[in-house]
Amino acid sequence: MSIRLHPNAKLNLGLRIAGRRSDGFHDLQTIFLPVTELTDTLDIELLEGQNRLEVNDHSPFPMGNLMAHTVATAYHLLAPYRPQAMRVTLTKRIPVGAGLGGGSADGTAFLQLAAQRCMLPVDIPLADLALRIGSDCPFFLRNAPCHARGRGEILTPIEWPCPGLWLVLVTPPIHISTPWAFANLPPREPSTAPRQTLVDLLGQPLDQWQRGIINDFQPLIERTHPQVARILARLRDMGAAYVALSGTGPSCYGLFRKQPEVASTSFKGCYIHTQRL
Repeated sequence: MSIRLHPNAKLNLGLRIAGRRSDGFHDLQTIFLPVTELTDTLDIELLEGQNRLEVNDHSPFPMGNLMAHTVATAYHLLAPYRPQAMRVTLTKRIPVGAGLGGGSADGTAFLQLAAQRCMLPVDIPLADLALRIGSDCPFFLRNAPCHARGRGEILTPIEWPCPGLWLVLVTPPIHISTPWAFANLPPREPSTAPRQTLVDLLGQPLDQWQRGIINDFQPLIERTHPQVARILARLRDMGAAYVALSGTGPSCYGLFRKQPEVASTSFKGCYIHTQRL
């Protein structure tokens, strides 16, 4: 028997970093938004026996084996519950290491399926297991717009206020290390701490989002990677009502009121995805 899954990407709408915690993680605030039409594919063949996993990774992107690692991590977390033996073939469309949560989406989707194929009942909440895979994995269990706090695992569902906007997502062929980005993020001055939450700001007119819904990493990444700054400027020139970096990048995106024309030469060498939200 074979099963096919299509885990989708996500965007960060705003990303505020409050500070480093005693456990080494950072407290943050962000809006997670699913990108439902940008998906990977997991083909899962159910085999005889338990506690055996084979993973075939068909990734066109560098570091694709990191995605296979999240799938293997999910399976090993379930080892005490004797999951059915499986062979997984992973086909990537979501760019890797791009601030889009592709690895987390793959691992979480597989965790949900494998938990249903265990000989023993799984007596730990899936959200707790997902958090061991990655900080944004609990979001993919919901896969709906959410306000996230803590490491990203404290989730409050929200209503997306602008249905029908068009998304243009652009991922340049550069790698940005998440640990490097956190290590080089300038500390926020107490006097500049925002008074409004991202949910409050999301309730304002779209034209005001650019001033208030800020990704704290964006100035650092624009300064150290000029291509990111050029992509964001190009999206503005195309008429985007809001542009931003997703996560620690390098993916950039623009939100448009009308479907934009994206010429093949607009972002040479970049991965481009367009859809209606």
